[in-house]
Amino acid sequence: MNLSKDTLTEHLLKHKQVYLFSLLVLVLLLPIFVRTLNSQPLIFGPESYYHLSQAQHLSWNNFYYFPLTLLLYLNSEMALLAVPFVLALLSLLLCFSLLKKLEIEKTEAFVLLFFLVLSPVFTFAYSTLSVYSWYFFLLVLGFWLLLQERPLVQYLAILPFSLTTLVDLCSSLFTILSIFIYYWHTRQQSKEHRQRILTILTTMIVVTLGTILLFGIPLFLGPFYPADHFSDLISDLGSRCGTPFFILLLGLFGLAYAWKEKKNVPFYLFLPLVVIVYIFNRHYGFLLSMVAIYFAAKGLLNLFSGVWSLKTLKHFTLLIILLGLLFSIITYNSRINLIGPTENDKEVLTWVKENIPNDPQYQTVFSLPENSYYVRYFAQRQPFYDYHRYREEQNKVNITGTLLTSSYISTIFPLLENNGLGIIYITAAQRNEYSEEQGLLFVLKNERFKIVHSHEEDQVWVFN
Repeated sequence: MNLSKDTLTEHLLKHKQVYLFSLLVLVLLLPIFVRTLNSQPLIFGPESYYHLSQAQHLSWNNFYYFPLTLLLYLNSEMALLAVPFVLALLSLLLCFSLLKKLEIEKTEAFVLLFFLVLSPVFTFAYSTLSVYSWYFFLLVLGFWLLLQERPLVQYLAILPFSLTTLVDLCSSLFTILSIFIYYWHTRQQSKEHRQRILTILTTMIVVTLGTILLFGIPLFLGPFYPADHFSDLISDLGSRCGTPFFILLLGLFGLAYAWKEKKNVPFYLFLPLVVIVYIFNRHYGFLLSMVAIYFAAKGLLNLFSGVWSLKTLKHFTLLIILLGLLFSIITYNSRINLIGPTENDKEVLTWVKENIPNDPQYQTVFSLPENSYYVRYFAQRQPFYDYHRYREEQNKVNITGTLLTSSYISTIFPLLENNGLGIIYITAAQRNEYSEEQGLLFVLKNERFKIVHSHEEDQVWVFN
């Protein structure tokens, strides 16, 4: 029996917009509910606070943070949360229209969007201030404009496409490759339409080069937290977002199936790009997940479109896949409360901003690298180094490792003095990770250190 002929499937396809929008609202509200229940800040994730700190210090080369700067003046978490929430709704709405214009079969369109909405990496992007909530919206908006009938409207696609170049070079390459693949698919259309697409593609290449030269757009953005490549890839293994195991499995199945259809061959161009950039930077798990979702939809439809000798086995297999996706969402939300900042971070670092003199000796704060974004935003002080710069600042990486593990005063004191580390922020996570019998936690017993503030297990020390 074909999947599209099942009674349940027909009902889902008929009311797909209602179900998918309801599902999207549910998965986006769950993180807010979990963090509210645990009295944690509603804005979470290191990347969120990276963007917020950028918006606090607006300059000509990051002018694109101006809308976020305006929102900061409202001083409301709910106002900030409304931005990704609205973007998620608009992105899904554009996806419905875009897939319809591309004449994607209804069942395939539903499966594709169902996987997208249930993907933890999508939920994470749209429940935080992730750059990919903007990127995905701009990318879909660009193609939606490109598929309109009026030539003038098609040229307007240059604007959202150009804005995607402000993320980083790899994301720009993903946009350019997407436009190229669409150009390849339009080979049967009019010469004038293909010429407009080619013009937009050429413009994108020029704009990408321009943003690199003018604004110093980096090759990679992130990562913003330490983790493992393998566990970060699969959300079921405990990653902050990642891709569900069954999506990856179906994606591999879909890779083999989609190759048989010539129209899918260009999509294989995405694979080397997303895999290579993910190896270098885990922040690109979003792009990797988007490609996996596309092929997973192909894999699921092919798996259930054939004739099954045992109908019960078919339904059981589908149930296992659905339960696997549900498990990914549940485990993701169970980890939401573990992602910083905590209410303690907010309280202690805000105290630093308001009570420690803004003297040169107290300008730099030493803490775990993943706390650097919270230090920069709440304390408005310079962290020793930002985690996403670890490739550029290997010397600071080595110094941090020494400060956290060495037990010799003769080693630690010169490092603190030479790097102007007058404030030390100790968190409960640091006490759990490092022994108090060695490293900085051990040396704090020296008389040159003084505790000036504490809240729960978080402490602020000054070094004289």
